[in-house]
Amino acid sequence: MVPWTVSSRQCNVCKIETALRKNDLHLCSGCRLVRYCGSQHQRLDWEIHKPFCVAVKQIIKERKVSHILELQGPITSWTQFDRAVTLAKFVLISILGRELERHEVEFLSFPIHCEICFTRGDKNFISCSKCNAVSYCNEEHQKQDQDNHSKWCNYLYVYYNFYEVENCTIDLDFEEAPIFDSESVPDDLFTLIETTAKLGKDQTISRFPKTLVEYQSYAAVCTFSCVATILDGIFMSNLIIDDNDVLTIYIIGALNEDQFLQLPHCAFLSSQLPTIKTFNFYLIGPEVDTSEPITFSVRTHKRDNKININFCGETFENFAQNIHSSAELEKMPHMIVAFNCGFYENAGKPTDTWKPGIKAFFQFDRIPILFTSYTLLESRLDLREFSVCANELGRKYKIIVNTEESFYRDYRPFRNMELIDRDDLVYFQNGYMQLVIIESKG
Repeated sequence: MVPWTVSSRQCNVCKIETALRKNDLHLCSGCRLVRYCGSQHQRLDWEIHKPFCVAVKQIIKERKVSHILELQGPITSWTQFDRAVTLAKFVLISILGRELERHEVEFLSFPIHCEICFTRGDKNFISCSKCNAVSYCNEEHQKQDQDNHSKWCNYLYVYYNFYEVENCTIDLDFEEAPIFDSESVPDDLFTLIETTAKLGKDQTISRFPKTLVEYQSYAAVCTFSCVATILDGIFMSNLIIDDNDVLTIYIIGALNEDQFLQLPHCAFLSSQLPTIKTFNFYLIGPEVDTSEPITFSVRTHKRDNKININFCGETFENFAQNIHSSAELEKMPHMIVAFNCGFYENAGKPTDTWKPGIKAFFQFDRIPILFTSYTLLESRLDLREFSVCANELGRKYKIIVNTEESFYRDYRPFRNMELIDRDDLVYFQNGYMQLVIIESKG
């Protein structure tokens, strides 16, 4: 396994952390961004690091600055810092003739600098002893940032110290799970899974893992974020299922959502909706690999329930038109879901593929529409794009949940590269939730 994050406070090869006060890490003299535990690992990394390093060094020489983040002068605010990083990325892309790799963006975005005064330093800086992800020029500035940093410290530790885990690695049994309603359901993902699942022998769930074994169980619980969010949407919208024992859900803009519809995830959802005998999921989007439907059964509360997962490799507007024109009532949804939607990302650009799909939502009156976003800022922008489409169509909708932090977010963290977004220094999949219901015409 290979670590999937990089840090300017670790060796770029072996990820060994050292106390910066002792100056144990060797700084690359070319780019002044990357560090190594010794010359051997620096030589080992040179073939990969060389193009980036040479480009940074060229910029520093041509612009006659001591660091690539000084192209616009001194930095005294997060706005200036963000602009400096943006300019550095733009110039590097121009020289390299390619987009920057994620690890290159991370080195630019999170160099060793004081979180309070933005002073950069290679020596005698204090790093957080727990997460080793932020630094300060003195103890006074570290104390000044303590309240803010404490909200993110544990997640930064997880981000920089663990590995991706693809599959559910703990034994969870939902056959005899207690049944919750909207009033009694636990309001965080870990408690929800702990109280509904029967854990295997010697199995435990850690909320802030310290070892790889603990992280595997932590990650396994996080894979329940999507189905838990669907359950939350059903409870919050007071969804009434007319078919009595059949639930049909459209998942729009789908990419890898089928990974979160494996047997244990479906068993969990089935355990909390005991009147439903058949669950129909439609994964819809141009990037979905069209293949034969997957059908299997899950057993909860002494009854076998059927799961149907259908793959529809087309845009939602085409799918919706076909459903309405063919009058396939059995395929009509009880809920429409878009996880980590990004409605706003290409708004107003020729590359905006979401707008026709959003407008297709308005073909489904009185159907709950749930969409999630990574950050609070993105959540507000996504709702704005939804509102723009509603206004263009002359339609109204009712907001049930408005940009609320999701109880059931996927707690595997990502560091936010939008440096001026100070609301979410770390973000999560399904971080924020919106729930609306489109009102009938007239």
